[in-house]
Amino acid sequence: MSNRIVSADSKSAPSGISPSARTAQSLLTAIRDLAPGITKRAAEIEASRRIPGDIVEALKSTGVFRMFVPRSYGGLELDLPAGLKILVELAKIDGSVGWNAMTSSNGSLFAPYLPQQTYETIYRSGPDVIFAGATQPAGTAEEAGGGAWRVSGRWPFVSAAHRGCGRRNRLGPDDSANARNGGGWCFLRLRASADSGCLASRA
Repeated sequence: MSNRIVSADSKSAPSGISPSARTAQSLLTAIRDLAPGITKRAAEIEASRRIPGDIVEALKSTGVFRMFVPRSYGGLELDLPAGLKILVELAKIDGSVGWNAMTSSNGSLFAPYLPQQTYETIYRSGPDVIFAGATQPAGTAEEAGGGAWRVSGRWPFVSAAHRGCGRRNRLGPDDSANARNGGGWCFLRLRASADSGCLASRA
């Protein structure tokens, strides 16, 4: 198995408690410390329809966005059950915070299946990568030579699009009137998912 998926020393520990479980417990403690500050801003979060930048930075500092990244790349390398406990805890505090943490971190579970060069590019600035994307096949792609492709289209329902779509990947957040007025989730305490979309023109 590639070290992009799991490190050699991740499978067991002399104490019988996996390194993943120990790390997850530390992360849970840090998240619970953040809970009062997030809870008292629930109305602000709902009204703005996105997670405030300082809360995102706090989640980043605790390691939420690196929890599935291999330790060899600076991540916490949690296994899936441990990571799900983190996401459940965040969702208990605030539904939108939990949702954004899930959509922004789970790309690390799929990234190891990308070509090595692409993987290195994703993490060249560190393990705290905020992912955003959509599975709906709403765009088009054309060969650009040398194994490259150019994509165009609009991908709707991209949570945290304003953070995950930017200059690095030449995608832009959809700033249309529909997107600004909600465009996506407006229910189930998920108004703050910042769920608009991404735009690309021969990117």
